[in-house]
Amino acid sequence: MSLRHRIFSASALALAMGMVAFALPTGAATPNSWSAYYYNNGGVGGPTPAGSGSSASFDFSPGYVATLTTTNSAVTGDLTGLTVTANISVTGVTPGANFVYQDSWCGTTPASVRFYFSSTAMSGTSWPLPGVPPAPWAPGTSPAFGLTPSAYYSHSWWSNPTALTLDSVNGSTLTLTAKFDASSWSDWNGQEASAVPGSFAAAVSHVKSIGFSFGGGCFFENGVTTSDGTGTFNVSGFSVS
Repeated sequence: MSLRHRIFSASALALAMGMVAFALPTGAATPNSWSAYYYNNGGVGGPTPAGSGSSASFDFSPGYVATLTTTNSAVTGDLTGLTVTANISVTGVTPGANFVYQDSWCGTTPASVRFYFSSTAMSGTSWPLPGVPPAPWAPGTSPAFGLTPSAYYSHSWWSNPTALTLDSVNGSTLTLTAKFDASSWSDWNGQEASAVPGSFAAAVSHVKSIGFSFGGGCFFENGVTTSDGTGTFNVSGFSVS
């Protein structure tokens, strides 16, 4: 798979550009609640409360949102062969405002939302976490471009190609659905689950958090907002069965 076809997370984006040190979101969220995570000074900040149970919402006004997740035990754990479903809408966007994403040098995919999950199961040779060596990396060793195998690649997964553009749910409600099988997901390094079935099987049977990520261009989690900060993203009927 050529570089221009890879789908990276926001963390890979930052690493590839040498913009920030590798960091995970800080802070703890209530187990059954939803939390939104926004970009803050180049990294992802701590959790912003965004709902509970099967419903969640957040405003675009704080800036570029990276993820919306929950650790609710009712929708995490072993999800092998199950299906995740949610009703998605955006309300309150000023007429004429646009959905925008940050920092993408490739691709033309509009600002979009897709499912995301993280797992406690990781496989592969790991470079240290935290403490990825700062850029520039020696030739052939950049963790961002997959030239050095990393256990972290199998920590995070995105529904692929299942996604919705934010334009499509602006003022309307659409249902997003994805089955937890190897044909429907890709990892932190842009590898389709079908290419690394063992890693996916381990990850999907140990899901720690689940929800949504937001991105555009050729990135799944580089963050989105509206051009004037108006609008609210809404989730209802979130379920795994």
